[in-house]
Amino acid sequence: MKMCLVGVAALPVVLACSRDPTGPTTAIQFRLDPATCLNVGTPNLGLQLWIDSVFRSRAVVSVGEVSQPIPVEPGKHSAFAREDYPGGYTWPAQTVIVPQDSSRLVSLPC
Repeated sequence: MKMCLVGVAALPVVLACSRDPTGPTTAIQFRLDPATCLNVGTPNLGLQLWIDSVFRSRAVVSVGEVSQPIPVEPGKHSAFAREDYPGGYTWPAQTVIVPQDSSRLVSLPC
């Protein structure tokens, strides 16, 4: 739900809108696939999370754990992850379609 504030000064009218922080978020999340990553050799893996070829976040995740949501505009996106160290593995990009006020999960197989 959008919340808008209207401020009236002596001259202009100011209109400011923001998203309700308690309402639904349009976002992408990442997860190391539990079916294929059980024996990765480390309990936590540092990842760089990329959406539409733009670095968006760093996360340290355990197998099966879901990353924090990364807000995106509704629509079609390309998402991938890279291990967070020089020469680390890069997962192939996946196309993700995210409807308004929903979240989509990018599963990262090992």
